[in-house]
Amino acid sequence: MRTLALSILTVALVSGATWRAHAADPANNADEQSLRTTCAGYVTAINSGDVASVVKFWAPDADYVNDSGETFKGRAALTKLFKENLPSAKGKKFSFETKSLRTIAPGVAVEDGVGSLTGDDDDQSGPVTRYTAVWIRSGDQWLISSVRDLGDLPADEKSAAPLKQLAWMVGDWHSENSEAQVEMNCAPALDGKYLKQKYEVKAKDGPAFTVITL
Repeated sequence: MRTLALSILTVALVSGATWRAHAADPANNADEQSLRTTCAGYVTAINSGDVASVVKFWAPDADYVNDSGETFKGRAALTKLFKENLPSAKGKKFSFETKSLRTIAPGVAVEDGVGSLTGDDDDQSGPVTRYTAVWIRSGDQWLISSVRDLGDLPADEKSAAPLKQLAWMVGDWHSENSEAQVEMNCAPALDGKYLKQKYEVKAKDGPAFTVITL
């Protein structure tokens, strides 16, 4: 067990780029199974080339931001986008691999994954692309609320070790003072390309809570 000053962990909590509350309710298991089924259905719709079926998976006010920063908001804009791009993928197959799926609030989940486009030969295949998607539950249906295209993975990234210098952070950390106790676990994620940090914070005069960042 490693020990860090509480002030360092507090700075990390405040200055981290992206923090997400982690819902530990066991009932989320059913939601996750339902969402994974919906994700599979979305892949089927994409590969069918049926734009109407694809758009039904998106919330009415959903938005998509490509890796150039261009934003497409609402079903009308998304319908236009798919009509312009899906025909060029005819004969090819999309695949999406969910790397991380977590509930951050009741009826709200964040999916991190990679997508690829494959054809009959290498010339028809596209690069592997990273994405983050926010899903929301509407009634008994999961809908895509937002997607961010994070760009292509470098061809040699599978053999790279971009986090080698941060390997010392992996493990369990503990810190406490008169006001709070913090337990932190740091572990590799997404094939070792990221570090996931989970903080269990127990305040002396307040509720305990969990924070996860990737």
